[in-house]
Amino acid sequence: MKSYLLALTFLFPLFAGAEPVKYADSSTIKSSAFGESREIMVSLPPSYAKSSSTRYPVIYTVRGQLDLLAVVAAINMLDSEAPEFIVVGITGSGAEFIPDEKFGETKFSRLLHSDVVPHIEKNYRTAPYSILVGHSAAGKFVTNDWLSRGDDFSSYYAISPELNDGVINARVKSMSEKSVSLKNSLLISMGNESERMQSMFDELKARKALSKNTRFVQFKDQTHMSGRVHTVIAGLRDSFKNWRPSSKVASGSLEGLQAHYSALSERYGYEVLIPLETMKRESAFHSASKIEERWHVASDIVKYALAKTPNDVDEFISIADELSDYGAIEGSQRLISFVCEQAPGHSRCANIAK
Repeated sequence: MKSYLLALTFLFPLFAGAEPVKYADSSTIKSSAFGESREIMVSLPPSYAKSSSTRYPVIYTVRGQLDLLAVVAAINMLDSEAPEFIVVGITGSGAEFIPDEKFGETKFSRLLHSDVVPHIEKNYRTAPYSILVGHSAAGKFVTNDWLSRGDDFSSYYAISPELNDGVINARVKSMSEKSVSLKNSLLISMGNESERMQSMFDELKARKALSKNTRFVQFKDQTHMSGRVHTVIAGLRDSFKNWRPSSKVASGSLEGLQAHYSALSERYGYEVLIPLETMKRESAFHSASKIEERWHVASDIVKYALAKTPNDVDEFISIADELSDYGAIEGSQRLISFVCEQAPGHSRCANIAK
């Protein structure tokens, strides 16, 4: 497997020796649809290597060679508002995304459903929640795939789909409200586009058949290209509404956090663990408090976290050091003592009183 690299090229000699930024791995799979090998790119979440059992939802990006980076960037801009994802980019060209006159299954559709998805589900720890994303011509493909099938993915995001020819609009017009209502959710966005594109978007938005499970988002201040990141952010916030616990829950007890993420597990159909960053943040908050009752919460969080993933000891030591840097000396020492109760053999624990 070769690394798929985004090279950041600078003109200044100072940066001449800098390492290129790696955001995905590239490989090829045999495509039964096209009878040839096809490149796919896979971006794994930061925590993927830390656990051999945690499963992750998947975002499949059509025309991944151009749009995968925008999806990864959008995910990174969210602050615990959505889960971590495996992001898959599928290489493709505009002509492959055009449906035939009878809206039958195209070669690219077979590539997606028969080749790529089974390959990802076999080789990666995927959760039973997935999103299909496409932009422009690929956005038209996503919309058409939703109209043809509509339940293979948990959600569909069509970013500024090409609607100029009126084909998608005509197809929606021919479908019954009942048949459309049985499909999973679809998000259609539009940037500052041509008058023809805008009129087709407005026409779709007015269709009663799409009112139940379709969301339309307009970004008047974004271009055809810049709307990609904005759409993914808007889509994820909508798909994972109330994912992040409220401040009251987050700053409460460990039991409250567990209950919140247990409810998410039930809602989305796979085990959702309390994120490490959340546990680090809350353990620091409680350790630095002047209220002794909160110290017990911090201790509970550290104990729970390190029982799940013992290798995260340094993560909590690091957040304790940050507390010290900000002048919360007592809170820092308190947090380190909680860590050392669980990992007494750590080098930082040698001088901690028993």
